[in-house]
Parts: sequence; structure tokens; C-alpha cells
Amino acid sequence: MHMPKPVEPTELVTDYPRVQVYDRWAKTHGFFVIRREKRIYAVSSICTHRHCTLDGMGSEMVCPCHGSRFALNGIPGEGPAKRPLPRLEISLNGQGRIIVDPVRQFDEPRWDMTEAFISI
Repeated sequence: MHMPKPVEPTELVTDYPRVQVYDRWAKTHGFFVIRREKRIYAVSSICTHRHCTLDGMGSEMVCPCHGSRFALNGIPGEGPAKRPLPRLEISLNGQGRIIVDPVRQFDEPRWDMTEAFISI
């Protein structure tokens, strides 16, 4: 079985200047990078309802298949999805670039673990 490897985007924390969903990794690597308040974190781009790939829409993520909508924190609002999106391990490498490990996932009770976000 092939396990996904950590993704080392070329971006720095400063490449995520606004509070919003950044979707450049959603289709190719299965996650969004989100800046919210004083944190940057990565969430799965796969809907928790029926596993469709979500679209990033500024301040939310939307499922094109069944209409579920997720807030910046990954909590579902509208639509059939009931479970929040899992967060993925995120860290900085030695050059200060963001690394996301899609294998390590954190459910909502563990979102405050230091591996689940980068403080900014």
C-alpha cells in the first residue's frame, strides 16, 4: 500500500497573508492551507459526507457534489456533511517553508495540538 509522503510546498508563512482558504494543493495533494486568526493549518480537501473533492471559496469550502459548506475552521454548516474536516500535521522545515504530512490527521478534539497548526 502506497502511503502519501509529506508535502513540502515552496511557500513560506508570509505567502499566506490573508484570512482565507488557499486551494493550490486541494486537487493534487488533498488538502487546503488555511490562515485564520493567528494560525495557519492544513485541512483535508475531501468532504466528510461522500468523499468528493471540495472547492475553496474564499472563506469557506464547498462540496460540488451535494452542497455541503465548511467554515474556515473545517466545521460543516449547510448540507448533508455532519463531521468536521480533519486537520493534517503541519510544520516548518529548516528554511522556514511549510511542510504538510497528510498521513497524520487530527480530529476536532485534537485541533489544539502543536502539530496541527503553525502559530503566526
